Amino acid sequence: MLDAVVSATAAATTPATVAERRLVSVLFVDLVGFTPFSETHDAEDVRAMLAR
Repeated sequence: MLDAVVSATAAATTPATVAERRLVSVLFVDLVGFTPFSETHDAEDVRAMLAR
């Protein structure tokens, strides 16, 4: 009985390796003036500006 519990526990805690292929898109953007803006403003203000 104890062997079954140990085996079940080991199986539940061992992550399964799953390979999958995904199609993704990546966008790189260079915002003009972003570095000076982010250096002179609070982080929450910068995030709010980016969220707009």
